[in-house]
Amino acid sequence: MNPRQSYLKAERNRVLKAKEDARREGREVLTPRAAMDLFEKSPEAIRKAVRNGKVTAVFDLWVTDKKVSMIDLRSALNYWGDEESDLDDRLDLMRENGLTFVYGHSDLWLTFNVLHPVPLVKVRDGQGVG
Repeated sequence: MNPRQSYLKAERNRVLKAKEDARREGREVLTPRAAMDLFEKSPEAIRKAVRNGKVTAVFDLWVTDKKVSMIDLRSALNYWGDEESDLDDRLDLMRENGLTFVYGHSDLWLTFNVLHPVPLVKVRDGQGVG
Protein backbone atom coordinates (compact mmCIF):
# COMPACT_ATOMS: atom_id res chain seq x y z
CA MET A 1 0.00 0.00 0.00
CA ASN A 2 1.46 3.33 -1.03
CA PRO A 3 1.50 6.38 1.30
CA ARG A 4 -1.54 7.96 -0.40
CA GLN A 5 -3.60 4.80 0.01
CA SER A 6 -2.51 4.55 3.64
CA TYR A 7 -3.54 8.15 4.25
CA LEU A 8 -6.94 7.67 2.59
CA LYS A 9 -7.59 4.50 4.60
CA ALA A 10 -6.64 6.25 7.85
CA GLU A 11 -8.83 9.23 6.99
CA ARG A 12 -11.80 6.99 6.19
CA ASN A 13 -11.36 5.21 9.53
CA ARG A 14 -11.15 8.57 11.33
CA VAL A 15 -14.39 9.76 9.74
CA LEU A 16 -16.18 6.49 10.53
CA LYS A 17 -15.06 6.73 14.16
CA ALA A 18 -16.18 10.37 14.34
CA LYS A 19 -19.62 9.35 13.05
CA GLU A 20 -19.84 6.52 15.59
CA ASP A 21 -18.79 8.87 18.40
CA ALA A 22 -21.34 11.49 17.32
CA ARG A 23 -24.09 8.87 17.32
CA ARG A 24 -23.10 7.47 20.70
CA GLU A 25 -22.82 10.95 22.25
CA GLY A 26 -26.09 12.27 20.80
CA ARG A 27 -24.53 14.75 18.39
CA GLU A 28 -26.42 13.83 15.24
CA VAL A 29 -28.24 16.69 13.58
CA LEU A 30 -30.64 16.80 10.67
CA THR A 31 -30.69 19.32 7.89
CA PRO A 32 -34.21 20.69 7.30
CA ARG A 33 -34.40 18.58 4.13
CA ALA A 34 -33.43 15.47 6.10
CA ALA A 35 -36.18 16.21 8.64
CA MET A 36 -38.67 16.70 5.80
CA ASP A 37 -37.73 13.38 4.21
CA LEU A 38 -37.44 11.40 7.41
CA PHE A 39 -40.71 12.52 9.00
CA GLU A 40 -42.63 13.35 5.80
CA LYS A 41 -43.24 16.95 6.85
CA SER A 42 -43.52 20.11 4.77
CA PRO A 43 -40.83 22.80 4.77
CA GLU A 44 -43.19 25.08 6.70
CA ALA A 45 -43.85 22.40 9.34
CA ILE A 46 -40.09 22.06 9.86
CA ARG A 47 -39.56 25.84 10.11
CA LYS A 48 -42.52 26.21 12.48
CA ALA A 49 -41.27 23.43 14.78
CA VAL A 50 -37.84 25.08 14.96
CA ARG A 51 -39.27 28.58 15.42
CA ASN A 52 -41.65 27.46 18.20
CA GLY A 53 -39.01 25.42 20.01
CA LYS A 54 -40.76 22.08 19.43
CA VAL A 55 -37.46 20.70 18.16
CA THR A 56 -33.99 21.86 19.14
CA ALA A 57 -31.85 23.66 16.61
CA VAL A 58 -28.34 22.91 17.86
CA PHE A 59 -26.64 25.42 15.58
CA ASP A 60 -27.19 27.35 12.37
CA LEU A 61 -25.04 27.15 9.27
CA TRP A 62 -24.72 30.25 7.14
CA VAL A 63 -23.56 28.88 3.79
CA THR A 64 -25.54 31.54 1.90
CA ASP A 65 -27.28 34.70 3.10
CA LYS A 66 -29.82 32.53 4.92
CA LYS A 67 -29.29 30.50 8.03
CA VAL A 68 -29.92 26.77 7.91
CA SER A 69 -30.91 25.32 11.27
CA MET A 70 -29.38 21.98 12.20
CA ILE A 71 -31.99 20.01 14.14
CA ASP A 72 -31.11 17.67 16.98
CA LEU A 73 -32.11 14.16 15.88
CA ARG A 74 -33.29 13.12 19.36
CA SER A 75 -35.57 16.14 19.72
CA ALA A 76 -37.02 15.47 16.26
CA LEU A 77 -37.67 11.82 17.15
CA ASN A 78 -39.36 12.92 20.39
CA TYR A 79 -41.57 15.45 18.61
CA TRP A 80 -42.47 13.75 15.33
CA GLY A 81 -42.29 10.12 16.27
CA ASP A 82 -40.34 7.88 18.53
CA GLU A 83 -40.76 4.78 16.38
CA GLU A 84 -37.11 4.85 15.33
CA SER A 85 -37.39 1.26 14.08
CA ASP A 86 -39.72 2.50 11.32
CA LEU A 87 -37.04 4.99 10.32
CA ASP A 88 -33.96 2.78 10.65
CA ASP A 89 -33.26 2.26 6.94
CA ARG A 90 -33.62 5.94 6.09
CA LEU A 91 -31.56 6.95 9.12
CA ASP A 92 -28.81 4.49 8.18
CA LEU A 93 -28.60 6.03 4.71
CA MET A 94 -28.53 9.54 6.14
CA ARG A 95 -25.82 8.52 8.59
CA GLU A 96 -23.78 7.12 5.72
CA ASN A 97 -24.30 10.35 3.76
CA GLY A 98 -23.53 12.37 6.88
CA LEU A 99 -20.87 15.01 6.91
CA THR A 100 -18.78 15.24 10.06
CA PHE A 101 -18.56 18.79 11.28
CA VAL A 102 -16.21 19.91 14.03
CA TYR A 103 -17.03 23.04 15.96
CA GLY A 104 -15.17 24.50 18.84
CA HIS A 105 -13.19 27.19 20.51
CA SER A 106 -10.59 27.27 23.25
CA ASP A 107 -10.52 23.80 24.77
CA LEU A 108 -14.05 22.68 23.84
CA TRP A 109 -14.34 20.89 20.50
CA LEU A 110 -17.42 18.93 19.43
CA THR A 111 -17.93 16.68 16.42
CA PHE A 112 -21.40 16.46 14.89
CA ASN A 113 -22.67 14.21 12.14
CA VAL A 114 -24.87 16.29 9.84
CA LEU A 115 -27.43 13.86 8.42
CA HIS A 116 -28.89 14.37 4.97
CA PRO A 117 -30.70 12.21 2.37
CA VAL A 118 -27.87 12.62 -0.17
CA PRO A 119 -24.16 13.40 0.27
CA LEU A 120 -23.73 17.06 1.25
CA VAL A 121 -20.41 17.41 -0.55
CA LYS A 122 -19.54 16.14 -3.99
CA VAL A 123 -16.09 16.82 -5.39
CA ARG A 124 -16.20 17.83 -9.04
CA ASP A 125 -13.98 15.75 -11.34
CA GLY A 126 -11.29 15.38 -8.72
CA GLN A 127 -10.63 19.12 -8.59
CA GLY A 128 -8.86 20.12 -5.46
CA VAL A 129 -8.08 16.53 -4.55
CA GLY A 130 -4.49 15.72 -4.81
